[in-house]
Amino acid sequence: MYHYLTGAASWYLLTVVTRMFGVRGEKGQLCLAPNLRKEQFDAQGNASISLMFQGKKINVQYKNASKLENGEYVIKEVTIDGLVVANPNTDCYVVSTDAMAKLDVNNLHELVVVLG
Repeated sequence: MYHYLTGAASWYLLTVVTRMFGVRGEKGQLCLAPNLRKEQFDAQGNASISLMFQGKKINVQYKNASKLENGEYVIKEVTIDGLVVANPNTDCYVVSTDAMAKLDVNNLHELVVVLG
């Protein structure tokens, strides 16, 4: 109970979500900037996290098929519910507030981020 009573568990979870998985808000927009090591991906090269953002249920799945190490990969493509929203080719991608506003609050939305 010590970690929960001191707040350490909350800080740990916040760090995992915002720094390791790189899912955070920036000026009201969803920012994706993963810092996952290759060991943190499963055998198929996938790692995912489910959370709420702006009242929307989202599951962010990172696909690292080449099993690249942190610092070697960049974001190649982002899809929301199967629709390509960008081909950013950067290490950080921001999902606009307009794209987030279109998502239904009653459904779980799949954000797939292809790394390469």
